[in-house]
Amino acid sequence: MFVLNISDDDLTYKQSRWLLEYARIVGCNRFSFDLEVKEKDFAKKYQHSLLEQLKPFSLEPEQAEIIVMYNGEPSIRHQNMWALNNDSIPVILKYMGRNLLDDRKAVNEGVSGWRFYKKNDNKVYASAVYGFDYFFFFEPPEGLINRLGDSAKVGRITKA
Repeated sequence: MFVLNISDDDLTYKQSRWLLEYARIVGCNRFSFDLEVKEKDFAKKYQHSLLEQLKPFSLEPEQAEIIVMYNGEPSIRHQNMWALNNDSIPVILKYMGRNLLDDRKAVNEGVSGWRFYKKNDNKVYASAVYGFDYFFFFEPPEGLINRLGDSAKVGRITKA
């Protein structure tokens, strides 16, 4: 299996948009993310605003894969899901933070771990991984690799 990874330091807004567009093009039709409980009012408002803007895209929660597990948590867990489409992509771009992956959004607002899934499949096809500061795209299309240019690193991995 091939995986494309790109550091948030190398990622531009335009490239971020291409990552989401190509996720949709290859068949990703839903996404999830992590919300961490925060006590600060600004974080609560940020999370509330995000969830309000995502309401029209809400889907049924389901069991689905995550990429990074902490403290022995399982690789499959119950997650809220939202539809990935032309209308939800601008909301994602607005709330994912600088260049799709922003540690400040995770630390301050408690929003991180964005994951993208294909229809009828609970495996992650693309993910912004907080803590690693990389966006991963499994089995990336050639067109995406070309659009991202030298900042995209593609390699072969073994994924269970």
